[in-house]
Amino acid sequence: TDKEPAFLSLWSTGKTTMGVENPKRIKEFQIYYAGTEGTLTITFITDNGTVRTFDIDLSVSPSASKTDAYFGTDDNKIFQFVPAFTDQPVARQWQFAVSETGTEQWKVKRIVARTGIEPYTVRQGDL
Repeated sequence: TDKEPAFLSLWSTGKTTMGVENPKRIKEFQIYYAGTEGTLTITFITDNGTVRTFDIDLSVSPSASKTDAYFGTDDNKIFQFVPAFTDQPVARQWQFAVSETGTEQWKVKRIVARTGIEPYTVRQGDL
């Protein structure tokens, strides 16, 4: 049979502070994307080495279900990832990567992160 070989597609950002130097706690990601087959793997890496990943099934139609993490329309797909409350990484700098191991066309239009800015704590006196 004629079958195209699978290959890794990878896109990666540089490190970003997301515009704020203070440490940030990730509370939610919204991935705006296009694609109809395959699986996108989203990876985020902190400046202290914490790595987390989650997958987006490109074949899911957002209009087919209102009870999952897929929103939008078939032309404007949005995937929402909310880390567990006990597993929300905190860091000053973040790096993001998107990968897919098939031959399918896909596009990430934007990645939106909702964060909580962690305040600096000043201690005075004898430590």
